Amino acid sequence: MTLLPRDGILSIDDARFYDIEEAEREYDPEELILGVELSDGARDYSASRDPYLSYYASGQAGIIGERHQDKRLPTKQFAAGAALKDEAVAYAFSVLSLEPVVNDHVGDTQLLVVFGVDQLSTAVFNRQVGNQTLTFSLSDPEMLTLTDAETGSTWEGLDGAATGGPLAGEQLAPLRSTNSFWFGRKDFCPNTRVCGKDG
Repeated sequence: MTLLPRDGILSIDDARFYDIEEAEREYDPEELILGVELSDGARDYSASRDPYLSYYASGQAGIIGERHQDKRLPTKQFAAGAALKDEAVAYAFSVLSLEPVVNDHVGDTQLLVVFGVDQLSTAVFNRQVGNQTLTFSLSDPEMLTLTDAETGSTWEGLDGAATGGPLAGEQLAPLRSTNSFWFGRKDFCPNTRVCGKDG
């Protein structure tokens, strides 16, 4: 493990914040509002690149490493995960990008997993409304609008609100979920069921 020396990470001192009008008046395209001046006088425009690209591409499991070996997914695969009681499930982003709506269950809780491909965001809901378990499909990929097969109601995918049809005004109950690398999820919940890999 490599420890950074004291002051090894530069801080932003005397940060300036602009409201929109000030920014339009004050901003010079040659000047970076937030940037680091390098020793040779150049400026680091790191906002234009992702500083973690090499980290994502490597097969290493972070600073701490892995406690459990589990090759059902690649080490650095992002996955949405949900855990209820003693059961956990993971949905790989590589699968969700092809199938952004998943009707599933953890134990006796009926889940709906929705993936916003453009934003790489996920939402997990209980798909039971009253006494009825709903089955969802994607009806408008651009707006991420869903339709349930049981009533034909339309729903906003990432917030779980019914916007049209017999269930308009209803709200799906959100369930706690996290997006993480597979190596972290499997170490934290080693008995995680992987959607598409396990029965």
